[in-house]
Amino acid sequence: MPRQSSPRWDIGQGWLRGEDWWGDPMSDNMRLMDAVLHPYILSLSQNAPPIAALPGDTYIVPDDSTGLWLGQGGKVAIRYTNPEEWKFFVPAIGTRARIKDLDAFYWLTEDRTWVSEKDGPGGVDPNGKAYDVLCSVGYPPEPNEVLLVFPVPETMTLPAGAPGSIATAMSAPPVGAQVNVFRNGVQVGRVLFPSNDFGGVITVSSQVTLARGDRLTVQMGSSVPGDFGSFAVLLRMILPTD
Repeated sequence: MPRQSSPRWDIGQGWLRGEDWWGDPMSDNMRLMDAVLHPYILSLSQNAPPIAALPGDTYIVPDDSTGLWLGQGGKVAIRYTNPEEWKFFVPAIGTRARIKDLDAFYWLTEDRTWVSEKDGPGGVDPNGKAYDVLCSVGYPPEPNEVLLVFPVPETMTLPAGAPGSIATAMSAPPVGAQVNVFRNGVQVGRVLFPSNDFGGVITVSSQVTLARGDRLTVQMGSSVPGDFGSFAVLLRMILPTD
C-alpha cells in the first residue's frame, strides 16, 4: 500500500503487514521525531544557516531566510552530519518549544505565530506563580466607595490584559457599571460590567509592577446603577520566579 500521512505531523504510516518500508520512509519518521520531541530551539530570528552550526542544532526558520534555508520559512530546521545538511519539518499547531536566545517557552498558535507563554492566550505563565487578590462585595456600594485596600506583601505584577483575572455579579446591572483599580492612588485598570450581563470585562492596558508596601485599591465608579451589588473581582497577580 502506498505511504499514507498522519494528519498532524505528516508521519509516514499505513503500510500493510510484511511490506518493506524500512529505509528512507522510516528514517524520515525518526528524523521528524528527533526534531520535534521536546524541541530546544536556538533562535526564531536567525535567517541564514550559521557557519558554525553543529549536528543537532535546531532553529525556526524566518520567512526572509537565505542560503540553504531559502523558501523554508516557518519550518523547524535541524542540522545533520557533515557535509552540511539540513532537514526541515512543518510544526503542528500547538507545538511547544524552549527558545534559547529568548529564555522562554513559546508555542505555535492557530495563525502559525510563535507566542511566548507569558503573553499568549490562556493566561498565566505556567513557569510562574500566581497570587490571587479577591474583592467581594455583598451590598450595593456608594459611588466612589473604596471596596478593597490591599497592602502588597512582596513584589508582584498585574500583567497587561489581566490574564487569569475574572469578575462576576450575582445579578446583571440594568445599565453598565464600572469599578476601578488603583496603584498608590493612580488608576491602572478598570472592570466594566455591561448592561444586562453578569460577567465583568477587566481592562489593564500595560503591565503594572507593585513593590512591597504599595497599595492596590479597588474602588466603585462614580455611578452606581440601581440595585447593583453582590459582585466580586479577582485579580491574578504574578510573583517573580527568580
